[in-house]
Amino acid sequence: MKYLNRITVSALLVLILASCEKVQSYDIKFGLLQSVDGITTLAEETNKIAYKTRAEGQYFGVVVTPSASEEYTTSKVTYLPGVPLVLSGNLKGEDPDKAPEGYKSPTYRAKGVAVHTMGLDPGDPFGIYRAEVFINGKLEKEIFFEVTKK
Repeated sequence: MKYLNRITVSALLVLILASCEKVQSYDIKFGLLQSVDGITTLAEETNKIAYKTRAEGQYFGVVVTPSASEEYTTSKVTYLPGVPLVLSGNLKGEDPDKAPEGYKSPTYRAKGVAVHTMGLDPGDPFGIYRAEVFINGKLEKEIFFEVTKK
């Protein structure tokens, strides 16, 4: 009888564990980016960005690495410390005066590593920036970084 109860309890535990929803976690890092053969990766994790423009070849941003290979959506909202002179990339055409309200990147689907690339343009402000990273519509991480003089 004890043997039968152990089998029943074990079978129930297996069923319960199998029915539990998998929770995917995300490793989110910020820093300087590098691109080799069309693949962008994190070159250096840092929250201090020396002022160098896109034209000078410097890019930085957020790298999202999921714990599993399931599809997810991701987006980012970036808050600038002041009004930039010009906006480019995904922000081209946006109103520069909206800087304190934040600029939302497009939401896109990813499976595996996702990279939110950023760069500076002449006239971008120095100071503390904030980036909010969203996964599946939920705020997953808030990142503060500083753009400093060279």
